[in-house]
Amino acid sequence: MNATMNLSRCVRSLAVALFLAGCAALVGAQAPATATKSDDKTKVDDKDKGKEPTETDEQKAYKAFLSGNFDEKAGEALKRAVQANPKLGTPRLVLARWLYENRKPQEGRQFLEQAIAEAAAHPQVYLLNANVALLEGRVTDAILSLERCQDLAQANRSWGPDMRKHFRDESNNGLAASFERRGDWTMVKRYLLDLDRDNPDNPQTLQR
Repeated sequence: MNATMNLSRCVRSLAVALFLAGCAALVGAQAPATATKSDDKTKVDDKDKGKEPTETDEQKAYKAFLSGNFDEKAGEALKRAVQANPKLGTPRLVLARWLYENRKPQEGRQFLEQAIAEAAAHPQVYLLNANVALLEGRVTDAILSLERCQDLAQANRSWGPDMRKHFRDESNNGLAASFERRGDWTMVKRYLLDLDRDNPDNPQTLQR
């Protein structure tokens, strides 16, 4: 009995960790990396020596966010970043994610609700909502958001096959983690098999 309980705890921790890691990777959920100088000196042209790497629009906006000076210029940079990378979602969604990452859940929730209201058909808003719900122990809310994400990704063909697969993978990952919390191993197996079907021989999926 003790061995079974220990195994269950181990699998639970792994499942949740993989889901949260997946959500982070999904839309740049981790803070955008700041530009650094290249360590490969052989790849730097003479004319570029001494120049600082160019910051992306997302990095510029995040720097302004951290400094507390998120002005109109930073807002425009974030808009450009979202247009260039649809996986980011919407500007409000990105801000919501940054607020949660910086331990400001009340402000994060406000921006997340606004993001859902303005982009109710974007699968990414439901992935972030599910991520937050699972962290807070609201498993049913997480499952409903992840199922909504799958439905929207499948229904909207404008996303293209790669984006639909991306949303499907992340929601399957999250659904497996959510049902594991419930101890519903039949459903866990279902979503892990769906994940394995789309990503054959993935070591993380096979381990789970």
